[in-house]
Amino acid sequence: MYHSRRDFLKSMTCTVPAFFIFPGMLRDDQVQASSNYPFIPVDAPNTPMGQGRGIFPGRVIWTYDPNAAVWDCQFGTRWWNNTATNLAVVEDMLSKTLRSLTGTETLTEAWEAIFQYFHQTTSRGYQNGERIAIKINCNPAFDSYPIWNENYTSPQVITALVRQLVENAGVPQDAITVYDAIRHIPDSIVNMCQSVFPEVRFVDWGAKEVRIRSIRDLDSKITWSSAFSMSEIGASFETFLPQCVVEANYLINIADLKGHSIAGITACGKNHYGSILADVLSSDNPCFAPTGAGLHPDTCVHPVGIWPGRPMDVYSPIVDLMGHHHLGGKTLLYLIDGLYAVKDQNSWIGESQRWQSMPFNNGWTSSIFASLDGVSIDSVALDFLRTEPTLKNVYGTVDNYLHDAALADNPPSGVRYQVNDGDRTMESLGVHEHWNNPVDRQYNRNLGCSEGIELIKLTPDTSTGVDSIERPSSFVTVSAFPNPFNPSTTISFRISQKTRVNLTVYNINGQSVNTLVDTIKEAGNHSVIWYGTDSSGMKVASGIYLYRLKAGNFSKTQKMTFMR
Repeated sequence: MYHSRRDFLKSMTCTVPAFFIFPGMLRDDQVQASSNYPFIPVDAPNTPMGQGRGIFPGRVIWTYDPNAAVWDCQFGTRWWNNTATNLAVVEDMLSKTLRSLTGTETLTEAWEAIFQYFHQTTSRGYQNGERIAIKINCNPAFDSYPIWNENYTSPQVITALVRQLVENAGVPQDAITVYDAIRHIPDSIVNMCQSVFPEVRFVDWGAKEVRIRSIRDLDSKITWSSAFSMSEIGASFETFLPQCVVEANYLINIADLKGHSIAGITACGKNHYGSILADVLSSDNPCFAPTGAGLHPDTCVHPVGIWPGRPMDVYSPIVDLMGHHHLGGKTLLYLIDGLYAVKDQNSWIGESQRWQSMPFNNGWTSSIFASLDGVSIDSVALDFLRTEPTLKNVYGTVDNYLHDAALADNPPSGVRYQVNDGDRTMESLGVHEHWNNPVDRQYNRNLGCSEGIELIKLTPDTSTGVDSIERPSSFVTVSAFPNPFNPSTTISFRISQKTRVNLTVYNINGQSVNTLVDTIKEAGNHSVIWYGTDSSGMKVASGIYLYRLKAGNFSKTQKMTFMR
């Protein structure tokens, strides 16, 4: 048995070829550059596929509050301390999130609605004696006490969720298990949660102090729906679920918002790579279970090391996990902790991880995402990650698994995905779609359609999602001519009443370039000339830009092309 990654690597020094790598060790600067960056989806914006799930099908809540994540990156301080990440604000964010997700007034009603949706045929709530497993992401945690400011699911989000389960859903503390089967759960998580809820169980690979070791359930061997495309060095391939998952009646999937050096992104789907147990090189070492299972070559979306990167419309093992009857089949709720989004799976939090895109503007992402649709929430996460200019890993066939998951009953890959409880095949696991643009962030249901994703944004100023949805108005018109242009274009707009008007130009990543108008305007026709300059007066690069007119409660965004 190896007790750390260092011990394991020492044991392999003379037996492993030089090109053998553990994907979890790859850094952002080790990823092979590609002309395919940035990621451009093959499916056009607002073209949903699959069947939406949830009380409100396809609904995803994005709650953003910059008061939640306020770490100053000072040496010797930790991002997970309550002085850096405000537990009270996070609890309020999660409360608003779930009430908006379910359309209810109180948290108790929200949890009742979530349980009743899960039991659609019987419409019942939580019953005493049922167990809940909470999958968190502790990927960089190779010890119970972090050395640096590693990124993992925040203690505040976990504690806030457990509080709601106990106080609002009526779940006994000892019926809750927080787990990551292949990593250590850090002291910062255990200490904060158990200081309030001491009977909650923690299951991980290390089993230090109050933690319990993850044990494979030998009756729950995973059968993959397809042969893998190539072998992975070190793989023994036999893969099992941990007992804490098999014994659970429900599962809550809390992923982290971050890029990934192999998969492009890691969200709720790939989070279940920490829900499996498999040996590496015949050693009892589940710490590297995805390698033991042989998953990485078929997860690789762009060239990395000896792996060429997979094309679109091929098998994805992520879909097998998303639809497994003990994993996706038990999932009560999908959450993404986006308080401190980072570049890749091994990044530790620091100044370089601040996001440039709006509304973060060189700040922390300070967000929580929630959905009852596992495909929709990952689709939204991908759109956020692909339009953040600091994330260079997000390219290649990143959404291949989302296409197959959305159309699991008849996937583009042609694979017959099975749910692993007999010969039953998967149905659609949810709805996939890309938003219209990174400024408005509108999906089909935001635009008044009856299918697709609905993204609701909540801020400290909104108690429900209704007021935050911006819809174009027939009383607001805007256009640019000439388009394409050089050296200038005239943006004309008409408003029907006196109101405050904001006209801002953004680049294709959603970053603000120049604000041309921000004042109260009288009703009527107006125009302004843009000379292709940023806010400092410097000429911008050639390319596509977005200009958004906001007038009162309405907004409209359109494209223009600047050619130098």
